[in-house]
Amino acid sequence: MSGKILRKLNGTFFVAIVTSLVLSLSGCTNSNDGYSETEYATGEHQIVEVVRDFNPFFGRDGLYGLTAPEGYQISDYDYDKTDNFEFHDYVYENVVPVTVLNPDNIGTPVAEVSEDGALYEAGRHVIVDINRNFSFLFGKGDQVFHLTAPNGYRVLDYDYDKTDSFEFENITYVNDETVEVSDIHSFGSPVTALEERGESSTYDVGEDIMVVIHRGFNPFWGKDEMKEVGQIPGYQVVDYDYDKTDSLEFETIVYQNTVPVVVEVDDTIGTPVEEISSYDHSDGVYDTNEHVLVDINRDFNFLFGYEGTKQVDAPDGYEVLDYDYDMNDSFEFETTVYINTEPVEVSDSNQFGKVYQKTRE
Repeated sequence: MSGKILRKLNGTFFVAIVTSLVLSLSGCTNSNDGYSETEYATGEHQIVEVVRDFNPFFGRDGLYGLTAPEGYQISDYDYDKTDNFEFHDYVYENVVPVTVLNPDNIGTPVAEVSEDGALYEAGRHVIVDINRNFSFLFGKGDQVFHLTAPNGYRVLDYDYDKTDSFEFENITYVNDETVEVSDIHSFGSPVTALEERGESSTYDVGEDIMVVIHRGFNPFWGKDEMKEVGQIPGYQVVDYDYDKTDSLEFETIVYQNTVPVVVEVDDTIGTPVEEISSYDHSDGVYDTNEHVLVDINRDFNFLFGYEGTKQVDAPDGYEVLDYDYDMNDSFEFETTVYINTEPVEVSDSNQFGKVYQKTRE
């Protein structure tokens, strides 16, 4: 029996024996010491939650409805699987004013919040479709493909994850119309009749969600860096994920079209129907939503991985676009994606810029 297989078996037995004793002690405990109560206006408190579950088997496969804490909504979700654990990564944003004692903890709504019944208003029903497939070899190679959503919904997030034996495709949807839901783990039906999208190859602004996957050979530790995520003419970056296995790494970038595009073939990048101005930033100035940065933080982790909540924030002129937590046998990776919400002036494209103050002529 090879050393790698023996090591994994020993690790599995070890985890099974001590999990019940140690899980309650691991992760992050957020103390309220030293904080005073603060009120956050709508949209000001953005927080991530990593939920770790013991799962030494195959992992999830199917439709799963997701819920947010009272007063918050889900703006991003990722599912990651290791040999013995699965990790659910949520990004929440408050949709009503909340009072917060410790900014790393979920706040409490200032006023009473009505609960969802059978009807879910836009942005309230979030559902993920996890597709698990056997994959003993290299996983997905470099490729491009386009995503669609059921009527009344839009694609919120896409993530690709690879383990030794499986690959997981996770497509997260959110309703953009009021829908009637009889089962939270199934898509609802729009309460207003909507016109189905036809078979046209032309996509209007915001209609095309395009995924680009890059696979690289990396038998070493994996990325630990901040870098700019490149744009594609006619599109803007709406999501980025990094996944590391023993020998490979996968970068998954999701784009949404900002101008009408034509997609003749599913595995090709859409072509803008109008001339696009150059993305030349030789003057160092990036317009709104043009400067996307990913910050990948790698740490040693030989145990169980992270579990807990914490606030995420961004420098002036930027906001957090995505957060993902991923773990392999020896390392954990925290991937945070930022996008500029105001024009910024950048001296190093792989670092944050400063809000651009245009000089009056």
